[in-house]
Amino acid sequence: IVPSLPAITTVHALGGDKHSLRYRFGEYLAFGESGAQPLDTQGFIPINYAGPAGTVPAVSLGQILADRHDPAVFKDRVIFLGSTVPGDAATEARLTPMGSRMP
Repeated sequence: IVPSLPAITTVHALGGDKHSLRYRFGEYLAFGESGAQPLDTQGFIPINYAGPAGTVPAVSLGQILADRHDPAVFKDRVIFLGSTVPGDAATEARLTPMGSRMP
């Protein structure tokens, strides 16, 4: 089994060992002594949405390069970079229970 980027990032961020991953398709994903995360019947982890768009701060690459951002936003955080340009093939906007366009 090759873990997904979010799964292996979570293991790393929580100080776990990637070799201790335990997985049972459609039942759970766990590592180390952590509690098992339930999976749906397709093997996906259900998402507990934090809230509507804007709940999680978004900082543009332009803001970072121009040093126009609050560095505290990044302290003790896992950061994923992605595109939010409409029409860009790299942009992943999804319909969610919290809104119609959530990257």
